[in-house]
Amino acid sequence: MRWLPSRGFDRTAPDARLVAPPWCSPTRISLYTGRNPGRLAAGLEEPLRTRADGNGIPAGHPTLPSILRDAGYDTAMYGKWHCGWLPWYSPAAHRLQ
Repeated sequence: MRWLPSRGFDRTAPDARLVAPPWCSPTRISLYTGRNPGRLAAGLEEPLRTRADGNGIPAGHPTLPSILRDAGYDTAMYGKWHCGWLPWYSPAAHRLQ
């Protein structure tokens, strides 16, 4: 497998690789959190069928959008969320505008 270079990440963690499955919810959870999707229950479920509190990215969980927002960037999300059910989980809970 060929990896694309990413100078910033390569300097901080030269041996780290984030590998996510090619399915909707686990991939989105990986992209938003920067972690293996299996660390959250919703990352192990495809399609995301469990409509309950406790199955999504928790509001206090750090995400790339929340970190960028805290650094002064504007954030937005386009397309499908698929990282938890409303009303428990929403993009707004993760500092997306």
